[in-house]
Amino acid sequence: MPIAEKTVEKAESGRALLARPELVLNQREASWVNDTVCAVVEKPAPLWWWVAAGAFGLLAAAVPLVVVYFISTGLGVWGLQSPVFWGVAILNFVFWIEIGHAGTLISAILLFTRQRWRNSVNRAAEAMTIFAVLCAAVFPLFHIGRQWMFWYMVPVPESYAIWQNFRAPLLWDEFAVGTYFTVSCLFWYFGLLPDIASLRDRATKLWKKRLYHVLCWGWTGSLRAWRHYEAGYLCIAGVVSVLVISVASVVSTDFATTVLPGWHTTIFPPDFITGAIFSGFAMIVTLMVPLRAAYPGLKDMITGKHLDNMAKVLLATGSLVGYSYLIELFMAWYGANPYERYTFWNRITGPDRSTYFAMFGFNVILPQIFWFRFCRSHPWILWTSSVLINVGMWFERYSIIVVSLERDFLPASWRHYLPTWVDWGLFFGSVGLFFFLFLLFLRVLPSISVAEIKTLLAKPKRQRTLEVAAQEYGFPPGKEIYGLGAEFSSEEELRRASEETRKKGYVWWDAYAPYPIHGMERAMRLSKSRVSFFVLMGGLLGLFIGIAMVTATSIPRPQLLQSLTTGQLQGLFYATVVQGKPYFSLPAFVPVLLELTILFAAFSGFLAVVFLARLPRPHHPVWNWGELSRRATDDGLFLVIEARDPAFSPAESRKFLESLGGRRLTFIPR
Repeated sequence: MPIAEKTVEKAESGRALLARPELVLNQREASWVNDTVCAVVEKPAPLWWWVAAGAFGLLAAAVPLVVVYFISTGLGVWGLQSPVFWGVAILNFVFWIEIGHAGTLISAILLFTRQRWRNSVNRAAEAMTIFAVLCAAVFPLFHIGRQWMFWYMVPVPESYAIWQNFRAPLLWDEFAVGTYFTVSCLFWYFGLLPDIASLRDRATKLWKKRLYHVLCWGWTGSLRAWRHYEAGYLCIAGVVSVLVISVASVVSTDFATTVLPGWHTTIFPPDFITGAIFSGFAMIVTLMVPLRAAYPGLKDMITGKHLDNMAKVLLATGSLVGYSYLIELFMAWYGANPYERYTFWNRITGPDRSTYFAMFGFNVILPQIFWFRFCRSHPWILWTSSVLINVGMWFERYSIIVVSLERDFLPASWRHYLPTWVDWGLFFGSVGLFFFLFLLFLRVLPSISVAEIKTLLAKPKRQRTLEVAAQEYGFPPGKEIYGLGAEFSSEEELRRASEETRKKGYVWWDAYAPYPIHGMERAMRLSKSRVSFFVLMGGLLGLFIGIAMVTATSIPRPQLLQSLTTGQLQGLFYATVVQGKPYFSLPAFVPVLLELTILFAAFSGFLAVVFLARLPRPHHPVWNWGELSRRATDDGLFLVIEARDPAFSPAESRKFLESLGGRRLTFIPR
């Protein structure tokens, strides 16, 4: 065999070995993705869904029942007692917040880093974030005791003659978690817009069609709109990626800024971030494995490759969590602080030592099974391990919060903490609430991102029997022409047709597709989207508003006239004096400023896409073409030349589109 042929054969065999596994199996088409994902919403709920929803709904009912009981009775029904004033309530708050972080991580950071395998799991992960934060919000809201005074934490100026303390980590927590929940809802809803449009075009009942039309802001699938949509999605993902890190860091600061042994440690911020990724991915596996088992069609979109990647993430983050545990033990010994040393010794040998060993076993030792491919590829081994990992993460919070508080500096005040049935009822009720909300989500919205899955499909040229294509499309008499539309068989044909249409001199025209097609911006000669500029301006606006707020509430308030006469405006509101600390402390204000920057940037990105894509659209003339209105969000690729274009001619434009391979040429009425 000649050397050249051997070289080609080796190269081809090497490429075969290095070929990446498909992320959508069995060469599925775009219409199949629509039918499979939307069928979960459109078809009647199966029996298993009713059983599961009933069971978790009854469990979730424990939340209002327990809340009414302990509010009417008093917080004494909880297990709280000196010195443990932070018990299971705050433990569960941290547990659910950490789980919620991975949803944004998958959808934001993995999008930001262009990880294609995220497309199958990001929608459920985003929903998981919202439900986990809702469960988490229950605990601090009722842990404060006087729930009707919660509005005191809202920064309303001079409502009760004093401002909030923006130096306090608990207020940072309010800003961080509130911003996280708001931006996560916005990010989740933003990604749903094209998929809600798919439900609209498939709806058979008028009220559903109108409802979905309002919810998707009249999305048309125009590639000009897709350009702004992708830019906005990426910008929001960028700011949300920072938000994930900031929220975990702020939650950890609640503990790290204290002087309590076991809490006062600088490793908590990175440790909490790693733990959030670890527990969040475990919960995603807990949700996705039963989901793909309940709906067999989803197995082609949630493949073994997805499970393998998530198992590898669990292995990596579990190893990092184990490293953090060992560093904590080492620093307690090396630091020579007798109180810190005893705290960790008590965790290992004290009355709650079982929680420490369960934490170490489930979080560090168990994930090591994912070194083996069999364990990564077997769904139910992965699922069982994920459930146990979250059990271990709950024990980690118990060891950090409760065990550290049980034995403080004074042995005479030591007391063993025992949760009551009220504590357990609220926790298991929150578990039921989480899964009940997720089951409701499956019935009302697509659980997998339809538009993003279509970008992963192999895109062969569709060969269909088009009886309608052979017919001559005339224009209804007595109606004004909006334009001429044509369907194309593949992305390549649509891209070439767009380029030729531009070269021909047409100005008023657009292309429509159910997903973004990269490279069309060059074919259509579209300028760069300006969404990022609006995101930057919105972020700066939020930053300046934050600086004005913390400055106005921190500097002493003299007489305004005296300030103006001296040329030094020293403040307009009441000053917040905190233990003699400086009035203006920029490091202490960073969390508040960061959260406001992210909040305004995210909303600016969303509104910029709405404005630049010319949404909402109550009606668009292209929907008068039934074929486009049905399939522009399904599997159709269309190009429409508007009649107002100076170069438009019914006969010449029709002949031009036919020469480019256009099919189903149709004059669209206005």
